[in-house]
Amino acid sequence: MLTPEIIRSALHYNPETGALTWKHRPTHPPQWNGRWVGKPALTAKLPGGYGHGCVNGIRIRAHRAAWAIHFGEMPSSEIDHRDGNPENNRIKNLRLSNRVQQNRNQRRRKNNTSGQMGVYQHSKGGWVAQINNGSGMVYLGYFKDKASAIARRKQAELDLGYSERHGS
Repeated sequence: MLTPEIIRSALHYNPETGALTWKHRPTHPPQWNGRWVGKPALTAKLPGGYGHGCVNGIRIRAHRAAWAIHFGEMPSSEIDHRDGNPENNRIKNLRLSNRVQQNRNQRRRKNNTSGQMGVYQHSKGGWVAQINNGSGMVYLGYFKDKASAIARRKQAELDLGYSERHGS
């Protein structure tokens, strides 16, 4: 199990830039230290762009390692990148969150055809707006035009505290 102490012994974290680099590790062979000390750490990419790697043979995501080093404790929940950029691990860009907050801060998916999350064209030709209120999907209405459906969805986002960048 990784602890903040173990992570701190292996990695240096710069909270201003979000960079993680390898530290000298006396328990590792001289060849390892000669090759990796001072170099970027946890740079392998997961789908979605999140950096990750192994410390002492245990896989960890870069943003979770940054949090542990900076605060001296393992994150108690999910971590959200405020700006939606999984490569931006500056401490001011990271916050503890839950799944609902994460969903309210996500970008529009590539397969979105209406240009607005939660708005889709109905088979009868009109437009439907819906939103997740944290408990499930809520039907916001059927609209004759797309602009009205988008306006209703945007208002619901404001009412429920969605991020300004949600769906962008």
